[in-house]
Amino acid sequence: MSASAGPTERRWHAGRRLSVAVAGYAVAVVVWVLLQAPLDEPLLRLLAHAALVFAVLLAAALAASWWFLAAAIPILAVSVISADGILAWAIFGAVIAAPVVVGGLAAAIAAGRWARRRGVPAQTLAVATGGVICFALGIGALDAIRAPVDKHPDNPLIVDWRKGTYEGIALRSSTERLVAKLGRPQKRGTNESAEPIGEDYYDIGGPTAFRTPGRGETKNETLRYKRRAFFASDGRIAGWVTTSQRAETPEGVGVGDSRELIKQRYPQANCYTANEGSEYVTFPLCEIRAVCRGRLLAFGGDPIKSIWLIAETTTGWGPCRRPTQTNHHQPG
Repeated sequence: MSASAGPTERRWHAGRRLSVAVAGYAVAVVVWVLLQAPLDEPLLRLLAHAALVFAVLLAAALAASWWFLAAAIPILAVSVISADGILAWAIFGAVIAAPVVVGGLAAAIAAGRWARRRGVPAQTLAVATGGVICFALGIGALDAIRAPVDKHPDNPLIVDWRKGTYEGIALRSSTERLVAKLGRPQKRGTNESAEPIGEDYYDIGGPTAFRTPGRGETKNETLRYKRRAFFASDGRIAGWVTTSQRAETPEGVGVGDSRELIKQRYPQANCYTANEGSEYVTFPLCEIRAVCRGRLLAFGGDPIKSIWLIAETTTGWGPCRRPTQTNHHQPG
């Protein structure tokens, strides 16, 4: 005597399974997009994205239909084609990512068909898919409510963006004064990289492009020390970067603090993932363009690993004009 499916299971016919699975897939994609910006903590972002990948695989298993795969391939193709027109990413997507994604979905569909034959209820997979998506949303909520890290270093080194000073060096100071104050740099030259000695630019983060005052035959050079580097234009200091654990701005935002603190203290800050959608290494970056007219203040990394202040125009060399709005911290 053969057993027949119960009334509840019969209602989960192929069309309904496929519809619920596609809906779950769509929600997972939407949640993925929504979590791109709020998730500042790398480990939380990794965990949330891993959960959403698992949710998509569960949705494929729930569908247990090759139509699910047929619907996923065009979406994958569109994402590859629209990858900012970058050929390298298109090749990567077509040659590596596509087989992995299609193979993973095919394996999940095959597993779902095997589970159906073994009598695993479709409702179980549907609930699991929804549960994993809710888990990813919970991670986003946790990231949103966690308190920002605010370190208070003893004897701080102030990166004063208004006065344009750091470690006794002011914007437009001569390179001779810099060397007299801090000693000879370990490396110096027109072709030197911007990061301090012993640091990796992609690790500490920083502006992907900036200019310094001057025009025509301006001579630019970088003077690199441990934990800081200075940028000069025609023998005058045009800016610097510091990775010192003691460095912080007058608003109390410094190395070791979290990116949320930047947004609290500088409402006009533009925080984003630098190099996203390119072939270069990505990293968190916050910039306040024209923190004073002609000046750029930037924070690389999360937690913050570097602080940059650049006079990008001759106006930025002078007194602070039109200072940006800030929220000062309350000591203690």
